[in-house]
Amino acid sequence: MAFSTNIVNVNISLATTPVTVAGFGTPIFASEHRWFPERVRSYSSITEVGVDIPTDSPEYAAALGFFSADASPDLIKIGRRKVDSVTVNPDTVTGTAGQVFSLNVTGTDSVEVTATYTTSGGDTATEVTAALVGQLGGVAGVTVTDLTGTFSIAATVPTVDNYSIGSLVALEAAYTTTETAADMLVEIENVDTEWYFMTSNDHSAGFISTATTGMADAIEAREKLYLFSSQAVESLVTYDDTVTSTSPDVLGFMKVDQKFRTAGVFHHEADTTFPECYYISRFAPKNPGETVWTTKNIKVSVSKDPSTGYNLNTTQLGNLADRNANFIQLQGGIAVVRQGLTAGGERIEVMRFRDFLVARITEAYQLDAINKEKTPYTDSGINSKRSVLESVLSRYVTTADQPRGLQEAPAFTTTFPRRVDVDPSDVIAGVLNASFIGYLSGAIIITNIDGTLTYEGLIA
Repeated sequence: MAFSTNIVNVNISLATTPVTVAGFGTPIFASEHRWFPERVRSYSSITEVGVDIPTDSPEYAAALGFFSADASPDLIKIGRRKVDSVTVNPDTVTGTAGQVFSLNVTGTDSVEVTATYTTSGGDTATEVTAALVGQLGGVAGVTVTDLTGTFSIAATVPTVDNYSIGSLVALEAAYTTTETAADMLVEIENVDTEWYFMTSNDHSAGFISTATTGMADAIEAREKLYLFSSQAVESLVTYDDTVTSTSPDVLGFMKVDQKFRTAGVFHHEADTTFPECYYISRFAPKNPGETVWTTKNIKVSVSKDPSTGYNLNTTQLGNLADRNANFIQLQGGIAVVRQGLTAGGERIEVMRFRDFLVARITEAYQLDAINKEKTPYTDSGINSKRSVLESVLSRYVTTADQPRGLQEAPAFTTTFPRRVDVDPSDVIAGVLNASFIGYLSGAIIITNIDGTLTYEGLIA
């Protein structure tokens, strides 16, 4: 038998890398930026975010979404996609005296250099950038190039890119990146795996849909979920199951490609408001199995038609539903999210509960194997392993006053062999094969009531 590097393997359709209980409520927003040198930073409040990140940036907008709910996640994370170069452009140079242009650049040696230029009158953009570039010439590990009216910043050695920029005054930064979604995901996980919900500023088909290197494919191989939003009007027309991966109708292609770990949200402000972050904020703090990801209010405006500015009509809502897309709709005067589905058609809460169970079962068996000197391959030893599984599953059984992932009765069944029925080769290898069936509690989402009003039966 081939050697196994793991002492326990739990499979509920997919193999697993456990995430902690806290991690199942933690989202990350990854984008190309240079606000800090690390790949990931954690924040516990929007105030903390504002210390590092400008309030007019996509990263700050996403953080606002994450912290929007009354009971928001305790912790959020901002990830960094590798930037090949940064182009810095001055805001309008008016030619009047007293205009201030400045920024800070921290080099690979962690030394911060501040460059500042104050106009004296009649100054041009070329003079502004030349002065700033001159002051940044000594930043360690960074090459600053004057482009006449703009300038670029890049790591001198591309593989050593731990520099950062900040405190921009009257300057705008534009980023160039060639790092794929899949490569970014690997680099982020190399330093931090304690998150469950992936989001990003990039809503393009190339970032999301590209085979192998796109985020949807990359996340499908992990016990995590990816949420994105789209404002493409192409998703409001009749669903076409021949749509390709390069189409702006990413919501449609995600269904065609049957992505069960990717959930899309249609919203007319997808690229600026990032409604997926508001969506996550509403549900992530809830324990897996205790809520449904639909028919709940979230603090973002209802989805509209970008071409008209009007609320989506019934036909458009139906077209989105045909794509298994999520959207925000007005119900009784309240903006609520509808559908609660991944692109493959599975309920988001079911996917999350499955991943949560995998992680908790894995942890339990790892602790059992590590803490016991030996579990004999006997009927009593096998039953002790059964008890480990049943102990975990029992924690997630619905009660009269607490909804959970598994139904009340029967909640689950377990199948463990008798010692006499085990193949001798498995005994020699120390391998125990067992299984279970968990019965999901489900949820009532839509209620249909039929009633009749009548005068019959009145007593004269």
